[in-house]
Amino acid sequence: MRKLRKLFYLLVSSTLLLGCKPTPESQTSNTKEISNLEYVDQKDSDIKEYSFLTDNNPAFKEITFESSIKFFTEGYSGILYYGKVGCPWCERAVPILNDVAKDNDISIYYIDANKGMGETKREREENYANLSKYISDSFQEDDNGKKGMFVPDVIAVKNGKMLAYHVSLVDDYDIHKNDQLSESQKQELYNIYQEMINQIK
Repeated sequence: MRKLRKLFYLLVSSTLLLGCKPTPESQTSNTKEISNLEYVDQKDSDIKEYSFLTDNNPAFKEITFESSIKFFTEGYSGILYYGKVGCPWCERAVPILNDVAKDNDISIYYIDANKGMGETKREREENYANLSKYISDSFQEDDNGKKGMFVPDVIAVKNGKMLAYHVSLVDDYDIHKNDQLSESQKQELYNIYQEMINQIK
């Protein structure tokens, strides 16, 4: 009787332990997500050229424009940042976005708007049309009333769906060459980014 009881407990214990093992599907999807994105080599990335970013190990991973589309077509989750060095709004957004990412122990996927959307005009048009299908709600109107992509454009994606976006900085900030956001404006922008991260958790 004692041997049967031990055998029973052994079987129950081993069954419970098997339940703790990650499923092959979750292991594969993590590997797939990493291998399917085309990362830009850190030495070729200009993320450290943002003038107000003082972090030597920023929380950004640069990916190609085409890889950013894969977040939608292949059902990935993450925070995408479209921007460029030299854009005064981007320069001020990046350090705050970096702080939020570090505080949440995540990476931000950086798409350098200076590098373009493709080699040929046709490629650029196709890529822009493809991306527009997924993020056109984040597009803003220019002075002529035409909608298009403006940077910085930060997008929260969960399972291939855009859940939130934020373009520019904060409403009550008028940009001048050397002016910085006030502490309260920085906190407001931080909170906006934090809320976006909360939505994809």
